Amino acid sequence: MFKTPNAPLTLILALAALGVSDSACAEAIAKLRDVAGVVSLQSTAGKLRLGYEGAALEKGDVVVTEKDSSALLLFTDKSQVVLRPGTRLTVTQYQFNATQPEADSMVMKLLRGGLRTVTGLIGKRGNQDAYRLQGGTATIGIRGTDFTARLCEGDCLREQKQASRVADSNAGIIGRVGVLEGPLSATSAKGVERSLGISSPVFEGDRLEMGNRGYATVVMRDGSRVLINQGSRLVLSQFRYQPRQADQGNMLVDLLRGNFRIVTGLLAKARPDHVRFNTATATIGIRGTAFDVVCAGADAAASNAEAMPLGQDCNKAVFVAMREGRTELRNAAEGSTALPVEKGQAAWVEASASAPALLPTPRFIERSALPLPEKQPIDEGSLFGQNADASVPGLYVEVNEGRVVLRQEEKGVELARGESALAGTGAGAIPQRLPTVPLFLDHDPALGTFKLAPQQCGVN
Repeated sequence: MFKTPNAPLTLILALAALGVSDSACAEAIAKLRDVAGVVSLQSTAGKLRLGYEGAALEKGDVVVTEKDSSALLLFTDKSQVVLRPGTRLTVTQYQFNATQPEADSMVMKLLRGGLRTVTGLIGKRGNQDAYRLQGGTATIGIRGTDFTARLCEGDCLREQKQASRVADSNAGIIGRVGVLEGPLSATSAKGVERSLGISSPVFEGDRLEMGNRGYATVVMRDGSRVLINQGSRLVLSQFRYQPRQADQGNMLVDLLRGNFRIVTGLLAKARPDHVRFNTATATIGIRGTAFDVVCAGADAAASNAEAMPLGQDCNKAVFVAMREGRTELRNAAEGSTALPVEKGQAAWVEASASAPALLPTPRFIERSALPLPEKQPIDEGSLFGQNADASVPGLYVEVNEGRVVLRQEEKGVELARGESALAGTGAGAIPQRLPTVPLFLDHDPALGTFKLAPQQCGVN
């Protein structure tokens, strides 16, 4: 059904008067879906027609979305392209034959506005450079992916100033590395390993592992901070957070090895029962707090040693020491009784079937030289793109999944999931990797509402 909220009646009537023809349906390369507002199609001969639900797109057509309008394009190779309001896009090349992957070709040109796309078969088989998006003076080479692109001409700065962290990241980012001293790696839920640096994104399901020196502090979107000491490992098992619905979010971190310093954020303040830190031995329930966790053998409780136990698995004794707030410590047995641990107190669970007990704060925690994450000078606004400079005109791109290559003036920068770059319009401009994703790109309300599904069946 064609929807026309806030649509100019004269424009709708003018398009209708020009006629809607599907005479070239045999040459259709895509069809329109989820059409909202006023969308038009202009052929290479200049013929203008209405972009209604199910309308066919032909090679060379210019698709235009007016103010407060949007549409989803489904291509015959199962590629999907969502157009935001105020966008002009044309497909200059398109060749797809299921039996001839070597002849694949898809080149789109973004003339104005922005889009989000999930690639189909073109670019995933045959020539990996077959799928490209041109915008301004730059070209995005696709490697089978999901990405967002936006041409900015001064309009993005206004949106950047108005934006706030009001939704989940389009790229699925749940946090970023705020401090790093030493080697830190992440392994995704799919088993793909990557090295992390300052500002690197982390995702739900990531297993983070700190090398044999230094430490790292990961800042979550709700403001929680987790300092990971050398030789330590954890899994970011669950994270759901929206500031306006914080009471519906949750956070679950599985601590696997080593020791940690933690300060909780807005999720723990809104729904403390929805935030947990688990080990094989114990469960730590949160009441809005700052605390230390150390995994070690049971002998550490009696040793009174000053040296921090390093790299020990969290399937033995677990020590918890409170800096602020309150936690509830349980053993791993289902239905076990919780032990409240208040500010200035420490407790431990000797084994998974042992009852938690209070004890004097171990000296290896009292004498810890690790910084307190709540006192580390981390600019969270910059870390999550709130302070990004959106005043530079050009083509901005964010990778939601997979990877792309942004090229300009024979220079290129390769981007992976959660990364962003800008190709400016000035003379001699070359692609620049951005330290974080600008909010106008990452939290575009027009593009974020579409639930893209790569398995969707083309135009049929």
